[in-house]
Amino acid sequence: MTEPLLFCGFASFVGLVFALAQQKQLIKLFDLVPPVIWIYALPAVASTLGWVPRESPLYPLLSGTILPAALVLLLLGTDLRAVARLGLPAVTMTLVGATGIVLGAPLALALFGGWLPAEAWAAFGALSGSWTGGFANMIAVKESIGTPERVFGAAVAMDFLVGYSWTLILLFLARYQDRIDRWLKADLRQVDQAMARLRENPVQTALPLTLPGLMVMVGLAFGVSGLAIALGNGLPEVSGVLSHKTWGFILVTTFALGLSLTPVARLEQEGASRLGSGLLYLVVATLGAQGDLGLIGTYPLFLVAGWVWIGFHALGLLLVARLTRTPFFLLAVGSQANTGGVVTTPIVAVAYRPGTAPLGLLMAVLGNVIGTYAGLTAAGLCQGVARAMGWI
Repeated sequence: MTEPLLFCGFASFVGLVFALAQQKQLIKLFDLVPPVIWIYALPAVASTLGWVPRESPLYPLLSGTILPAALVLLLLGTDLRAVARLGLPAVTMTLVGATGIVLGAPLALALFGGWLPAEAWAAFGALSGSWTGGFANMIAVKESIGTPERVFGAAVAMDFLVGYSWTLILLFLARYQDRIDRWLKADLRQVDQAMARLRENPVQTALPLTLPGLMVMVGLAFGVSGLAIALGNGLPEVSGVLSHKTWGFILVTTFALGLSLTPVARLEQEGASRLGSGLLYLVVATLGAQGDLGLIGTYPLFLVAGWVWIGFHALGLLLVARLTRTPFFLLAVGSQANTGGVVTTPIVAVAYRPGTAPLGLLMAVLGNVIGTYAGLTAAGLCQGVARAMGWI
């Protein structure tokens, strides 16, 4: 299959998923399993069955050009002031959850890495990006540290099988939140105070997308990402984590967040993040295609390690919530903001408390902001463990 045909196939597939998601008969199904999950998982199944290639020049081309531009557009409209208004309890739960993922990665690797491929540290590093931010962060970390395709499939499988199962567990626990809050001795006013602060933030009116606006966004996204990548190529490489690509993605993230504090952020009203999401979905489809679900059958300890990792993350959140009397609602949403991202976190938030989708979304945005930085930190720790153990 030639690269142009492969690209057309993935683009058509993404369009088909969203077309089906708008059908009345399927709305409940796509509410339960959002489109991005289908876009991620079905190519992984197709790749495992040999229907689409697991390796293609198209994949690094998209992740090296489309992904950085998508990151710029996704982060450009980040309202850092609104994120700051979340308040200490919500921010704490999100950051504690991210810390649990960053520290849990080398812990799980140290426990099970001896029975896994030598490059497993890179798979754990890539997955750390997803479990502290989202798909965009996962691909950014994967490209930065050069995760081999042979083990990246395991990261995709762990993300889907463990990560999505964790989402279902959090949704299930919503019915028991009152009992858990009594055990936590939770101060329920923390949630109401966070929602009150968010209502102080003026809602920006979305503007219709115009051709000039579209071209400005496209030009800005590729211009900023191209500049960041060029500057990254000029910075020194340090060990196996801080490569030229790593510097490039760090600079892309930093430049985009810097622009979010300028008048350029008004492009969000014209649809910057929507355009960025559309570009990202194309990359996510190829990301799934690089997954090999069959690798889990060869190395089932990847899944065991994943559950130990998630368990460590959850334990850290539970201990801090108990000490700070934080409601289980914020614990669950903070966890999902890390392991699920902007698509599923509002769903989890609403399952616990109707009308709290904006709070869940902003907590997930905080995860997006720190995801690449946190993922690269976890990757460095995992690489250190692998070297100390003599696996690499």
